[in-house]
Amino acid sequence: MRPWVLNQLIIVSVFAFLVAHAGPEETSNNVPTATDLQVLALKSNQDKIPILIMYAAEHCEYCERLEEDLLGPMYGSGQYENRVIIRKVMIDSIENIRDFKGAAMDAENFAFKQKVQVTPTLRFVDEEGNQLAPEMVGYNTPEMYAAYIENAIESSNRAIKYRQKK
Repeated sequence: MRPWVLNQLIIVSVFAFLVAHAGPEETSNNVPTATDLQVLALKSNQDKIPILIMYAAEHCEYCERLEEDLLGPMYGSGQYENRVIIRKVMIDSIENIRDFKGAAMDAENFAFKQKVQVTPTLRFVDEEGNQLAPEMVGYNTPEMYAAYIENAIESSNRAIKYRQKK
């Protein structure tokens, strides 16, 4: 078996174990909604970790499944706190959101400016909103999707560390 395949299987197995063994008091399947990306940017810069933003919509079945199957348990497990900031932007919300530069706008305009057209879309960004890894559009099999998320988090962290060395 090739080493990268073995690594993917290990990642998926560990993730499945964490999700299966997290008690209800240990996890929340609610990923916090981002309201102030400028504050998240400060935390990202301070902790030297990327931000994972899930662009979602209220009646998006795939968004709900992605949050329930993967992102909620990831957030609730506490295992990712030092590796990535996980938030969602509800693109059909009437709530205002502050972007990375401090400008306030409704979530729909923010998503439009980010060129998000499909939900769910996952973006891995730095403190300025620059993309660090390829975005993930849509949601399919949870088993492989977890490995893709893990790879994107690792890639994003490497990109941030590489920038620091320059």
